Amino acid sequence: MRTHGILSVVMALVLVVMCSGSVSYADISPAPCSMSEEDMDAALVTRGYPQAVLDAMNPKAKESIYYNSGLTFNAACIIVYDEETGRSQDYAIQAGQPIPYGQIPASDLGLAWVISNDGEDYLNVQVSYEWHSTPVFRFQDPIALSWDGSEFAMVDDTFEKTDYYDDYRIDSVTGETALSSENIHSRETGYAQGSDDGVVWYADLKGGLSIANLYGEASVTLEKLTLASGTSQMYGVYAHSALPMGAGIVLQGSGAFTVTGN
Repeated sequence: MRTHGILSVVMALVLVVMCSGSVSYADISPAPCSMSEEDMDAALVTRGYPQAVLDAMNPKAKESIYYNSGLTFNAACIIVYDEETGRSQDYAIQAGQPIPYGQIPASDLGLAWVISNDGEDYLNVQVSYEWHSTPVFRFQDPIALSWDGSEFAMVDDTFEKTDYYDDYRIDSVTGETALSSENIHSRETGYAQGSDDGVVWYADLKGGLSIANLYGEASVTLEKLTLASGTSQMYGVYAHSALPMGAGIVLQGSGAFTVTGN
C-alpha cells in the first residue's frame, strides 16, 4: 500500500479549501423518516455494523446506510473531541475483530467515517459529524478524506453531502416553543477539492441563537483498482474555524480496512 504522502495530501487540501471562497447554500424543509433509530440500529447490527460504530453516527448518516441494503460493514474510524481538555482521540474498528476499547466517551464534537462493502468491486464511505456542544463560531468547516489512489478511484457523480440542524421555534398562534428537528441547511453533490487520493468538502454550520444541534453526513463510492487482497488505510481530517480565516480545532485520524481480491 502506498502510504507515503497520503496524510500530507489531506492536510494540504484542507488548507487550500480554508483559504478559498465559500459555497452557496439554502435551508430546506426536513424530510421525515418513518423508522425509529432503535429499529434502524437493530437492522444494521444484523448486517455487521457494530453498535459502538452506530452510536458514534448521527441518525441521518445511519439512515443513508440502512436504505442501501447492499452495504455490509468493513471498517470505521471514530474521532471524539473534548472541549474542556482540548484533546481528541481516534478509534479504528475493523469487521470481524474485537473492539479493544471500552465505551467510547461522550464528546463535544464527534466525527466518524464508515467503510462498507458494496458488492465485490466497490466501497461506500459514509461520513458523520455531530456537534454535541454548539460552537460559538459557525462558518464552513472543511472535512477531508484520503485513500491510496493507486488502489481506489472515486466514482464520478457519487459524492453527496447534507448538513442538518435542530432549532427551537415559537408557534405564532400558541406562543409555545418546540424543537424542530432534521432541518436541512445545505445539500450538495459537488465538493470543494478533489484528487486521485482524496476529496474535501465543507460542513456548513447553521448560525443563530435558536440552534440546538448541528450535524451532517456525506458519502462517496470508491472503485477498486487492484485485484490483490490485503489491507489499506484511510485518513480523515475535520478543521473547525474559530475565526473566518483560521482553524480553532483540527481532528485527524486513520483506520485500516480490508481489500478483497476478485
